[in-house]
Amino acid sequence: MTSLLKKKTRGAFILGALLLAVVGPGFVRAAGEPYRPQFHFTPERNWLNDPNGLVYYKGEYHLFFQYNPYGIGGAYKSWGHAVSRDLVRWEELPVAIPYADGIEIFSGSAVIDWNNTSGFGVDGEPPMVAIYTGAHGVQDQRIAYSNDRGRTFTNYSGNPVIDIGSNDFRDPKVFWHQPTGKWVMIVALSGLHKVRLYSSPNLKNWTQLSEFGPAGAGTGAWECPDLFQLPVQDEGGARKWVLTVGVNGAPSGGTGAQYFIGEFNGTTFVDDAAGDVPPLPAGTLIADFEGSNYGGWTTTGTAFGGGAVAGAFGNQNPVTGYRGAKCVNSYLGGDGSTGTLTSPAFALTKRYLNFLIGGGNHPGQTCVNLIVNGNVVRTATGADNERLNWTHWDVSQYAGMNATLRVVDSHTGGWGHVNVDHFLLSDDIVPSEADSTLWMDYGPDNYAAVSWSDIPEGDGRRLWIGWMVDLRYVGSIPTTPWLGGMTLPRELVLKRTSAGLRVAQRPVEELRSLRSTRFTHPSGSLAEVDAWLANQDVPKLFECIIELEVPVGESAGLRIGTTTENTKVTWNRATSSLAVDRTQSGNVGFNGSFPGVYSAPVHDAGDRLKLHLLVDAASLEVFSADGTTTLSNLIFPAAATKGLQLFGAPGTRVTAFDLWELGSIHPAKPDGLLGHWAFDEAVPGTYADSSGNGHIMSATGGLPAPAVVPGVRGNAAEIRRVEAGPQTTSLLVPAAGTLMPDSFTVSYHFNPKANDNAKLSQIRWETSAGLAWGFELLQDRKMNFYVFDARTANDVQSASALPFEAFNASGGTADNIDNDPTWHHVAASYDSLGGKLTLYLDGVKSEKAVTGLLGGPRYGSTGIGGGIRSGSGLTIYDDLRIYGRRLTDSEVAHLRLNPGVSLPEPEPDPVVPPSLRIERYGSSMIVSWPAGTGLALWQSTALDPGDWVKIPNSENLTSHATVTSEGNKMFFRLGPP
Repeated sequence: MTSLLKKKTRGAFILGALLLAVVGPGFVRAAGEPYRPQFHFTPERNWLNDPNGLVYYKGEYHLFFQYNPYGIGGAYKSWGHAVSRDLVRWEELPVAIPYADGIEIFSGSAVIDWNNTSGFGVDGEPPMVAIYTGAHGVQDQRIAYSNDRGRTFTNYSGNPVIDIGSNDFRDPKVFWHQPTGKWVMIVALSGLHKVRLYSSPNLKNWTQLSEFGPAGAGTGAWECPDLFQLPVQDEGGARKWVLTVGVNGAPSGGTGAQYFIGEFNGTTFVDDAAGDVPPLPAGTLIADFEGSNYGGWTTTGTAFGGGAVAGAFGNQNPVTGYRGAKCVNSYLGGDGSTGTLTSPAFALTKRYLNFLIGGGNHPGQTCVNLIVNGNVVRTATGADNERLNWTHWDVSQYAGMNATLRVVDSHTGGWGHVNVDHFLLSDDIVPSEADSTLWMDYGPDNYAAVSWSDIPEGDGRRLWIGWMVDLRYVGSIPTTPWLGGMTLPRELVLKRTSAGLRVAQRPVEELRSLRSTRFTHPSGSLAEVDAWLANQDVPKLFECIIELEVPVGESAGLRIGTTTENTKVTWNRATSSLAVDRTQSGNVGFNGSFPGVYSAPVHDAGDRLKLHLLVDAASLEVFSADGTTTLSNLIFPAAATKGLQLFGAPGTRVTAFDLWELGSIHPAKPDGLLGHWAFDEAVPGTYADSSGNGHIMSATGGLPAPAVVPGVRGNAAEIRRVEAGPQTTSLLVPAAGTLMPDSFTVSYHFNPKANDNAKLSQIRWETSAGLAWGFELLQDRKMNFYVFDARTANDVQSASALPFEAFNASGGTADNIDNDPTWHHVAASYDSLGGKLTLYLDGVKSEKAVTGLLGGPRYGSTGIGGGIRSGSGLTIYDDLRIYGRRLTDSEVAHLRLNPGVSLPEPEPDPVVPPSLRIERYGSSMIVSWPAGTGLALWQSTALDPGDWVKIPNSENLTSHATVTSEGNKMFFRLGPP
């Protein structure tokens, strides 16, 4: 912040960091933000989605993210930016790479180019290089570089660096592959359900290496891939490569991330599970469809073509679950094509006919029929899924008879196709194969997750974070003025289980810094621990680690909230599953896809399962089975809802229980009168804060001591600077452990006695984040109120970056104030929600919307001290006040006309009963409300601002009034008469 003090254009100023201390952990919520997460990252305002550009550099974890700087909708995609030194407390910075020239900045990654292979570095410092998708009709890959620790980026003049002419080619993740000495990019071919790998020596010129996919889940677009190595826990130095990719079609029904474990040789990724095909029982193979045509099978229509195909057609979702290289697929020409495929006759010589089937669920229309003696004796259809699954018929009653198979596609609507493969006669049933897809998270709210690059070797962790939402209801999320947040950052490892290697996740250990009050209980029965919990004041924000011991075939769990509004976590030992039920979690009605029960498999639990839960204001994250099972869930409980209960079968025991209250990462937002300095002291040098907040202002620095002089009311502080030169603090309010309000009003009286034609006086508040606001009297006698953001460059921006000239040639005052005996009053407010600056000078008002700051000025959790200074002359200050809200015009007028007098108490808001009901009949409206309120009915043709008129005598009506109006709109409210 020393650069602020070097700016001669700032002139002399009156300064103070008047802030409020954060006292202990707990819940901090701004008015109107009941669902603001308290220890998850969210932007202050506007739309957020995918995490981007995760990279560590010079002590900072960078979190770039998809961001709309202009509103709460998912448009104008840019890269927002936040940094943290501990992965817990985040500082939001200005937009790093903005939408411009019709090009949206889609998702991507960032790296530190340590060897300056790109040539973008300067002065021996490596550049930070961002690799992102540019979206402008087509999607291409672009790069930008930063030489100031990611604060600003310059787009490469040779962009795009990869362009294949596709509109479905996005989300590049880049890393340095040491064995080959090249950069490697993995990027999604979304609609094809593939990823493509490229390499580059310099981040500018790229060569295609290979492709992977389709594989795993057979539905939804592929997005946000990642490729990295993970250590295998407890197996020495063993490591495996893991490929992750976001898909729309996760177990929760919406979006999620699948992963593959395998090997990467610098060119190709090979999935270890690709060759794991279970053996089939002995029997007679009727058809496996591996030939170049259907052999003796005959076709009608066009749907089946001339032979089996290798999975899906180009515009079809991935077809999976078939054996060998091919299967029958009637999607040729799309769902509108029809036809049949009929086998030659064969003898039913075994008890069961096994086969694979997928596709549409239309009995009789997308199906396989078994025909004996000209009659359909068995039939099967798909399940509206491209995955083929085993089914079977018991045909023993037709033993020795001849039969034929007919595959039918006569449905021309959605899912109007059928997929089949591998007809096998056997005396054994082929068991259904469980879906082998591996999922990173079984909850609905963890999407587009990617990992950090450039974590120091001494740390060695693979850190990962996701967007905490589901695309099914993202547009309905009931939050404002922001939409979207991140999961907790997690550490990833591989763990060997009875089912094979699995990714295990655990919250980063840095989150422990938020722990405060601990609740712990020794081992005991579930009933004992639950009874103890009933007598504890369980906080709203908490972390809980509990181990349950459950009898064979039984279940137990936790209920977070109250008995009527809660989220349930249940371990079912009988099914080896863990479920989260949020159907009664609070506000669930904003979208029909939101309420639900989400289940995950649990491996190797035995009779005991440890659960690790983190509960925020609007989320629940559950980790179990050593982190191999996770469920991430948004929840929207009422503000007052908190509590924890246990439930379960008789005989259930709690073998370990610890719970910690978690603090908020957000500083408390002050309100009301934050500081008031009357300057009435008889002895100069120390000035009390009459607001009661204890912000004592003291003389400091090298200027002459302030003098005690008559003020606009009582005494005042006269400050003299006798020579020009470096600015030196005169009065100071220490700022340690304090913070700034989001919205504020400042008011003071001043008397400029003399000056040297420099800027005469100034009040400025600033913080360690480099943000400031303040006042200054300019050389041409204009009062300027500014708000600016110093974080966008190494030095501060000048005030002209956001000018606010209240008085200019078009009007206002321009008095010569040299030796002016007149006292003047100035006040200014900043509305953080509306982004509006308002300045009042001697009762004249001027306003301006903030357009130069993305998201408006913001304040860090620690202020920097300052003081009161004047120009090289005299200025007298009196009755300086700071309020933690925007004052109304009438309140500012009161401060101007009544120096030293407190603001009157505001009028209470009108009571608006929720049962106010309006029925319209032509030009008449009947307005009804509960009897006995003693309130009057008011009407207005506009809601805000409204010219409200009371319905005559309505306070004497018992329950309703009839109002006549010819207008299209009329607003009503109840209020005091």
